[in-house]
Amino acid sequence: AVLPAGVRLRRRVKRVPVLVVTGEQGNRRPTINQKKVLDAAVQPTPMDVLLKETGVARSVVNRLLRTGMLVERGSIERGPETESIKHSFDSDELPVLSADQEKALQAILHPLQQGRHETIVLFGVTGSGKTEVYLQAVTETIARGQQAIVLVPEISLTPQTCDRFRARFGQVAVLHSHLTPAERHDHWREIAAGRVNVIVGARSAIFAPAPRLGLIVIDEEHENTFKQATSPRYHARDVAEWIAQKEGVPLVLGSATPSLET
Repeated sequence: AVLPAGVRLRRRVKRVPVLVVTGEQGNRRPTINQKKVLDAAVQPTPMDVLLKETGVARSVVNRLLRTGMLVERGSIERGPETESIKHSFDSDELPVLSADQEKALQAILHPLQQGRHETIVLFGVTGSGKTEVYLQAVTETIARGQQAIVLVPEISLTPQTCDRFRARFGQVAVLHSHLTPAERHDHWREIAAGRVNVIVGARSAIFAPAPRLGLIVIDEEHENTFKQATSPRYHARDVAEWIAQKEGVPLVLGSATPSLET
């Protein structure tokens, strides 16, 4: 099925408030712990993530809420065993691209920056650097406040591939057939809440409910694993094309041997 079981069955979830600083100045100078929270909540951040990152007691956050220095900006849903899908970001400097890579990247960024749909075929043999082009295109997508879906053949969902995306972007949801229904449900909730900027997965990841979709990438688009042979039958490439047109976002099809349809 396309929808995770937890979503179809409306599994019970709890709501976690999303907090952000207001810029208001309190009557007293913030304590060290209060300053940790204020620095961490410059961008809207879920309460549980805020407590985990700062290591402060909940009472510190509650105090800031009462004084008006923090305010709630909506909430997100958490399953009973959901953990934040958040990892360290360690990409201070992007790798330098070759002339061909830079040309390919600009072909993607042009429609991305104009906010319009275009299908770009990225032709390159294995080892030519297609992945780095994808990574830098996704970097620009995130910088624009949008999300990206990257589809890869199931066989390509190796730990090395996943770790590379996590190391570059920090917030990544990895969707594949080996997830338990609970794990898939939790990923979908995080994606739908807009808390995950990058979705990497096999063919069914094209249905991920990204509310701020800005880019779709299909790597090795010629692979037959993108075709679902059982009900519901679909081809991820065709679905991606329809979604990209509807949302007005670029679609990148990468391959060393593009399919005839492409």
